Amino acid sequence: MKIIKKNIFLFLLMIIFFLGFIQEVSAVGMLGRNDFFIFEPGIKKTYTFGVLSNTDRPMNHTLGFNGDLEKYVTLSKTVLENLAPGEVGYFNLDLNLPDELPAGLHTLTICALESETRGGGEDKGTSIGTRAAICLVIKVLSLYPEKLAEFDLSAPDVASGEIAEITMQVRSLTQQNMSIKGIVDIYSNSSGSPIKVISLNTEEKILYSGKNEELSARLDTTNLEIGQYLAKATLYFDENSSTQEKTFNIGNLSMQIENFTDTVYKNKVNKMEIYVKSRWNSMIKDVYSEVFITGNNQTIKTSSSTESFEPWQTKPLNVFLDAKNISAGDYNIKILLHYEGQTAEVNGKIKVIEKIELPSSTMFLIVIILVLVILFLILILRTRKKMRELEKKAKKKK
Repeated sequence: MKIIKKNIFLFLLMIIFFLGFIQEVSAVGMLGRNDFFIFEPGIKKTYTFGVLSNTDRPMNHTLGFNGDLEKYVTLSKTVLENLAPGEVGYFNLDLNLPDELPAGLHTLTICALESETRGGGEDKGTSIGTRAAICLVIKVLSLYPEKLAEFDLSAPDVASGEIAEITMQVRSLTQQNMSIKGIVDIYSNSSGSPIKVISLNTEEKILYSGKNEELSARLDTTNLEIGQYLAKATLYFDENSSTQEKTFNIGNLSMQIENFTDTVYKNKVNKMEIYVKSRWNSMIKDVYSEVFITGNNQTIKTSSSTESFEPWQTKPLNVFLDAKNISAGDYNIKILLHYEGQTAEVNGKIKVIEKIELPSSTMFLIVIILVLVILFLILILRTRKKMRELEKKAKKKK
């Protein structure tokens, strides 16, 4: 029992800590921005930052920094004193880099921290408080002597028949100038395994040391089927290369009924779900379906809820079918999906059954499980009773 109580206490403590953390994130602000630049020997930079106090009373805010560049930093202040609620305090940071810096990415993190705990203390009715903090980061890249580059691949969704613009944002990481070009292989993903469709070449450019360039390839989707595709882009920089992949969709203004509830029960109102997939790159609003059930000289019509679909989203439309006056048996079902002045249709079968009948083996298994649960509960109750008796005996001995 003590272990259980301890675990519950730790769980509650974690929740309180998490709530306190949320309060920390939003309780103080810093005016300024993250920075990134290429290292130059002996470069000097001065930053001016502001700290916005969101405290409920005047309070000091402590300033600090860390990272592998911290030995090159000087702060104009280490404490912003007595910032009133809503007041902004300013400080300067001087970054004086040496003549040499090892190749690679170097960072400096600057933080402002409330100097007092808020929300705690006996006068507040609790022993748990928070101290808000916020940080910004300065990143410095010292270029490599060997030829290195990296890139980000962009392959957005596109409507069928349009031109897809596939781009490679290339960044130099080297002290040398390089010739760069890209090859983009397009694969169809619709069959489950990628099938190569076409290869595209980008233009060739000179990437100067420490600079950025964009390479692009244009894909004409006129003769391509709608569906999911994979763009596999390879960047060639002189004799070196690197590769990235990204999936994208080619679509048109269409929607597809993928599945639906095919069994309902007599003498009740059944909730049916019609799973619909959008095959369009923009939102489609006011989507709904009509359901027609026919058979046994009976015809029933009902409609679904009206929904909006995000690009390429799959989700159910809910239909409520009153089967109180429907005989058990197999029926034909027609589903008409309405969207943007168009329709999609699916025909199939639906079964109406009297009741859920479980096999005897399943009923036997359920009975066994219920017996085991009851025995387990009895065991817990007896264990608790014995523990109480032991605790009473221990108190009497004392």
